Order: sequence, then structure tokens, then C-alpha cells
Amino acid sequence: MYNSPEYMNIKTLLTLSIVLLIIPAAYGQTDSSRNFHLSAYAEAYFSMDSKKSGFDRLPYYYYNHTTLSKPDINLAFVKAAYAMERWRTNLAVAAGSYAKENIGGYVDLFEANAGLKLSSKQNLWLDAGVFPSHIGFESAVSADCPTLSRSIMAENSPYYESGAKLTWNDERWLVSLLYLNGWQNFKEWQTPAVGLQLNYKINTTTVINYSNFITLGNYDDIQRNYHNLYMTYNPAKGLNLTAGFDIGIDRSRYVKDGTWWTPVLIARLPIGNTNSFALRCEYIHDPNSEVLRYMYSIGFPPDQVFAFSFNYDRKLFGKMWFRTEIKKLSGKDMLNDSNRWIFLSSLAVKLE
Repeated sequence: MYNSPEYMNIKTLLTLSIVLLIIPAAYGQTDSSRNFHLSAYAEAYFSMDSKKSGFDRLPYYYYNHTTLSKPDINLAFVKAAYAMERWRTNLAVAAGSYAKENIGGYVDLFEANAGLKLSSKQNLWLDAGVFPSHIGFESAVSADCPTLSRSIMAENSPYYESGAKLTWNDERWLVSLLYLNGWQNFKEWQTPAVGLQLNYKINTTTVINYSNFITLGNYDDIQRNYHNLYMTYNPAKGLNLTAGFDIGIDRSRYVKDGTWWTPVLIARLPIGNTNSFALRCEYIHDPNSEVLRYMYSIGFPPDQVFAFSFNYDRKLFGKMWFRTEIKKLSGKDMLNDSNRWIFLSSLAVKLE
């Protein structure tokens, strides 16, 4: 049977990660079970859009919770991790609409990486493989995010990356240097890129982070220059205030100044131990349709969108979350009115 390059790439990553997970047991660790960790996550959801425009999908600048008017799984994964003093490895396989929209298949590889500690005195690690993105404060795991849906800036920056990264951290600083295979990609060769992350803990309540992504492209390729800046403030238990700002610039033979930028503000307030509320305001300015684009010919996309959302979360049984969100999008295109209300609810279980 012929194996495509995409299939071979996934097969190689899976094989390598499984081997790295097995090696320690084969060499007789006296209590290797303490170093092995298995975790799982699953999130089911139901969403409705006040203006579907004939398609059973959210607007095409969203890549999570995209199915409309019927229940679906956004993300479900099982992850195995093995860590020793000087090396570590992770392997996870995911399913759901997130995997379909962001990776390529409804069931696909989620994470596969291995790391080596380079210094016995410093917390300096070299990791390679497929790993979570270094950009932004929102991840693919909804239970770890302040709001149920992701902001537009998070939806249109990588959730995962492939390549290698060198990371050093202490009590206040985290610094990462990255060499990456393109923009959210691991299945085929793309134009390489470099990245930087600087994360500084100002005090016990405030963290500031800067990350970037710079394509090392040729003249015929799109050269993407992307910058992310955010600050989080946690003055009390559970209370979270987050402010972020992203700017991206695409340049190629055909696009000389494809610039977009987007600020976001999020406030999350807990009520007791089981309930919390969150508010989010965000705006994106994208006159060249680098982000606000349509996959099908249903009109010209808007050049700017303002979004406001309100969240209610309830923690159930310690490991389960019920979350619901109402979101208002405001923006106009030429043939399709982009003003709409989106209603979203989810039930998530996280075992770790």
C-alpha cells in the first residue's frame, strides 16, 4: 500500500513517541509508574447562530465549536506523559471538530514530543516534535481558558507547532527560542520560521508575556511577521483580568501590506467555589481579509468586527464543567450581514 508523506510523517511521530515512552521501563526503573502520567479530556457542545447564511458552520474565522444546531464533540483526547530528571516525552491523540478544523482529520495527532535537560544546574530544556503553541494565553482545552469560546486573536494564531524549542525558566522568567515548520503545521514541509517567548512574573498577581513568529521565507512565499502581547492580573483567588494585543503582517509578491491587529479584554469573576462569570470585549481590524475571510463565495467579508461575550460557568463534581456563553458579533460585509448572536453551551470532563 502506498503511504502518503502526510501518513508517513504522523506514523513516524507516533512510533518515536511510543518508543520513548517504553524505553524507561525496559531499562529497569525501580518505580517507573511514578514517572508515568495518563490524562484525558472531553468536551461536548451545542451551538446556535442567529444568522447561519445557509451554512451549518460558524463564520470561517472560527475554528472551535464550529458545528451549528446539533450536538458535537469539540475536543476529546488521551495523553500519556513520561518524565525523568533529565528527559521527558508526551504523546496525545485527539478527536472532535477542533481536530478536523485545525489538524485535518476528525481523529488526529494532538501532541508528540520529547525533551532533554541540557544542564544539571539550570532549568534548560531542548524539546522537539509537536507541542502546544507559544503564542497567546488561550489553549485548545476550553476548561483551561477564561471564556468558553476563544477570542478571534486566539482562533487565528497557532494552537500547536512542530519543530524544536530551547526553554529556560526560573521563579520569574520563562524564555523560549523556537525553530518551527511553518504556521500551525506538522503534516508537510512548509517555509521554516523562528519564534521567541518572553514571560515575566512581575509579582504574585501579575504576569506579562511577549511572543512572536517570523517566517524565514523566500520571495515567492508569504512572509508572516506576528507579534502577541498580553498581561494577566489575579488580585484574588479565581479573579482574573487579562488584556491582550496582537498584530500580524503578511508580505509576498502579491500582498505588500496585509496587516491586521486585534485587542482583547477579559474579566473573570468567581462566585463561591462552583460558579463564575466572565465578560470579554474584542475588536479586529483586517482591511485586507487576512483573517476575516470566507471559504465560499457568499459575499465580501467585513474589514472589521467587534465582539462582546458573556459567560457563565459551573463546576460539577470536581472534574466536570458546565459552561454557557452568549456572544454578539458586529460587522458588515457587502452581501452578507455579519451582525449575529451566537449561543454556545458545553459540558467538559477533565481527568489528570
